[in-house]
Amino acid sequence: HGLSECRPIKTVTMEKLPTTEDPPTATQLKELQAHAGSFNWLATRTRPDGAYWTSLLASTSTKQATWCQSLAYKVLRYLAGTIDEGLVMSASGHAEELRVYTDAGFAGPDTHAQNGLVILWGGTLITWRSSRAALSALSTAEAELCSAALGWQVAEGIRYLLTTVGVHVKRLLLYIDNKAALTSASLGSTWRTRYYAVRARRIYEEVQREAVQIEYCPTKEMAADALTKLAGPEPLALLYAAMHSSVSYQETTSSTQRGGANDVVKSLRPGDQEDRHPAATTSSTKKGRASDVGTSLRPGDRENNHPANTTSSTKEGSCLLYTSDAADEGLGVDLGGRRII
Repeated sequence: HGLSECRPIKTVTMEKLPTTEDPPTATQLKELQAHAGSFNWLATRTRPDGAYWTSLLASTSTKQATWCQSLAYKVLRYLAGTIDEGLVMSASGHAEELRVYTDAGFAGPDTHAQNGLVILWGGTLITWRSSRAALSALSTAEAELCSAALGWQVAEGIRYLLTTVGVHVKRLLLYIDNKAALTSASLGSTWRTRYYAVRARRIYEEVQREAVQIEYCPTKEMAADALTKLAGPEPLALLYAAMHSSVSYQETTSSTQRGGANDVVKSLRPGDQEDRHPAATTSSTKKGRASDVGTSLRPGDRENNHPANTTSSTKEGSCLLYTSDAADEGLGVDLGGRRII
């Protein structure tokens, strides 16, 4: 491309996509598609850090000619500045463990989220992906949950592939950096999130049978973050660590430190896990136990007794409030469109 003597860069930064379309000519389109094909070949071989801008270039080249030409030129300068980067294969991790990092960039250039996926086996990066979501998510939690479901599906395929060659993966760790998505995946969805509850339910079932372990991973430690945007130095450094097989393989910390949800699931009594949801949990020292609320709400007293005003002198514990969208004269109390059952 005649850029061997160009000024190299370490990150790719671009202005936002223009609001007005700038269709390319036939010659420009052919050139942009050639760039996209070359970048895709590299991104699927030894340069996972190029996966996002390859996806971005391929999806916008027919709409924004000038912008995409600038992006392609900067990518070439970036490759010139990071020519020594690549994959390092090692065996620093555990052969019986798969680590799956999933992330999502909410509302990308065309409102569709960008999914990022990184999978490590034995300390080595073996699978990565940066792809645009098929549908526009209505919230960050939904986008993150869809990305987590995609990561679990890919990891399951890898698990079965390893099984066919005699390697039995006993531990599959799924890392999510959104606590709302973490809650839905590990404890099921609520009436507010039922429109995407199928994905949450499937991951929840896998957690219940201990086929997957879900952990909270802060964004500053998320290896897949650089696959959801034009990343800066910090996200790229995390991805480089995964590419170089230098991700720390310390034992998983407790849920109280990392926000893991598996211990929360196990703390629920058998038989109660199907219905309970942590969002409904409150402290008895503030709102009282559910039994106290129930006994205080007798027929005829519903207008004067409100659970929010009910206090309890019982010992500290927790209560779970089951809510629905409509009031029920026999089972609950009208709370402005919801009921406590």
